[in-house]
Amino acid sequence: MRSNKDTPDCHWPAKWLSLLALMSICLNLLPVSQTLEASQSPNPTCSMHSEKTVDRMVASKTPPGGHPADKVPQFIVLTFDDNPDIEAMSWMMDTARTRANPDGSRIPLTFFSNGKYLDESPDLATLHLQAWKEGHEIGNHTLNHPGGENFSAEEWQAEIKLCTAAFVNAGIPEHAITGFRAPFIAYNAATFAALDALDYHYDSSIEEGFEQEMDGSNGYWPYTMDNGSPGNVIAVEQENREAVGRHKGLWQLPVHALIVPSDDMCAEYGVAPGLRERIRENIKRDHDWEWPSAQGKITGYDWNLLEMGSVSGDEFLAILKHSFDLKITGNRAPIVFGGHTALYPAAPIDRRKAMAAFIDYALEHDDVRFVTPTALIDWMNNPQTIE
Repeated sequence: MRSNKDTPDCHWPAKWLSLLALMSICLNLLPVSQTLEASQSPNPTCSMHSEKTVDRMVASKTPPGGHPADKVPQFIVLTFDDNPDIEAMSWMMDTARTRANPDGSRIPLTFFSNGKYLDESPDLATLHLQAWKEGHEIGNHTLNHPGGENFSAEEWQAEIKLCTAAFVNAGIPEHAITGFRAPFIAYNAATFAALDALDYHYDSSIEEGFEQEMDGSNGYWPYTMDNGSPGNVIAVEQENREAVGRHKGLWQLPVHALIVPSDDMCAEYGVAPGLRERIRENIKRDHDWEWPSAQGKITGYDWNLLEMGSVSGDEFLAILKHSFDLKITGNRAPIVFGGHTALYPAAPIDRRKAMAAFIDYALEHDDVRFVTPTALIDWMNNPQTIE
C-alpha cells in the first residue's frame, strides 16, 4: 500500500510544459512499430500475451491513428497492487467473471503482485496461476515491496528477478511477465535502466494529469519513453524526483489523476457538497499534509482516497464516476486505475459495493472496453475504431 510519504498526491505545472505539448503535436503521432514476432489483434480485448515489439509512440493528447475521440473505445485498465489476500483477490476475480464488456468479451484484471506473498502461501500462488489462466495479466511489483527510490539498477534487477521467479514457481511462464510497477511508485532513473536491461515491455509507475491545464478530459494516451515522460518532468520540478531519461520502445501506461467533483457537481453524483473540503480536512487531520483541493486532483490510487482521504463508499463511487465521465466525453485517454485488493475486505461492504457499481456504471456505455495493459498496447500499435 501507499503512504503519504511515498505517494505523490499532487503536482503543479512545469513552466515549460506548454512547449513540451507543442513539440508533441509537431512530432509524428502515429506509431512506428518494427514488429519482431508480434501477434497484434485489432480486437481491443485481452490477449494472454503478445510478443515484444519495438515501438515508438510520442506522448499525445489525441488518440493514435488520427481517429476522432468519439470513434475509439474508452479503455479502462483495472490494476491492483500487492495482492497478499486470497479472499479479496478472489472477490475481485469473481466480480469481473460475472460481467462482460459490451462486445461480449470478458473483463480482465491486472495484478501487480509481490513475489514474497506467493512464496509464503501456496494457495495464493495457485490463485495467481488461476488468474493468469483465466486471462488476467500478472505484473511484477518486486519481491519484497521496497521503497527503491535510492536503489541502483542492480538492486532493482535483483528484486524484479526474484519476483519473477516466484511467479514461475507458481506455474506462470516467465514470458508472460512483461510489465512492472514500482512499489509506492517510488521510481528513479535506475528503475528504468533495470527495465531496459531486463527487456520489459511496459511500466506503469509514472503519474500524469497534474498539469494546470489538464482537467480530467485531456490526459495523455499511453506512450513510449523514447522522449522521456511528461509526468516525470513535472515530478522533477515539483517533487524533486530524479529525471528518468529516455528509454527506447519502453511503454508507459500512466495512472492519471482522479478528479473529485466540485460542490456544484456533487448532487449529480449523489453526495453532499463540500467533498473536496472534507477530503482536505481528513488528510490534514490524519496525515498533517495540506492537499491542494482547488482543482480536485488527487492521485489515481485508491489508497489515497480510501485511507488518506477517509472517503465513504458513496463518495469513492462519485469520484470514480465523475472522473470516468470527464474521460469519455473528452479525449478518451485510457483510465488506468491503481487499486489494492486488500482495501476491499468483506466487511464493511461499502468499498466492494462502490467498485462493483463503478464497473456497472462504465458498462452502461457501449464504447467502453475493459482491457489489460498488453491488450491496450496491441491496440495502440493497430488502432481501430468502434464498429
